[in-house]
Amino acid sequence: KMDYKNIEILIDGKRFGLVPLDVPVPIIPIDDGRAQLSVRTERTLRSLGITHFEQLTTSTEAKRLREPNFGRKSLNEVREELWRLCGLKIGQFVREP
Repeated sequence: KMDYKNIEILIDGKRFGLVPLDVPVPIIPIDDGRAQLSVRTERTLRSLGITHFEQLTTSTEAKRLREPNFGRKSLNEVREELWRLCGLKIGQFVREP
């Protein structure tokens, strides 16, 4: 079980979850030019309110697949870029009940 700091990931004034101890979380915007995402995936993420890659670490892949217009191809693109750019995984910081 992970231990969590008492700080939250805050991006543009929105709360995205607690940060595990000793894990640096880079803040990388989805649309800063470094990400190699298809236009469809980038637009879908923006429509879901996801503007930074680290927001994807606090929800599961299953939850993402239930989102409208976010299918397996988008999931694979996001998974690869999240790992390549940040060294993080989707759902990495999901707190288990």
